[in-house]
Amino acid sequence: MHLFLSDIFRLTIPLLVKFLEQNKGKFSKRAREKEFSNLTDKKITDIEENYKLIMSNI
Repeated sequence: MHLFLSDIFRLTIPLLVKFLEQNKGKFSKRAREKEFSNLTDKKITDIEENYKLIMSNI
């Protein structure tokens, strides 16, 4: 069965949030190298900054 892009996002977003919650809004080195190795440093930084912005408004 092929995963569609929406399925990948649906599965990845909760994992991404879990990692950020566990490490105070930052990806651990292991998470960057393993689970999210396909993301560039720029994308990682953007995600971390946006996560902090969103969480500061809750």
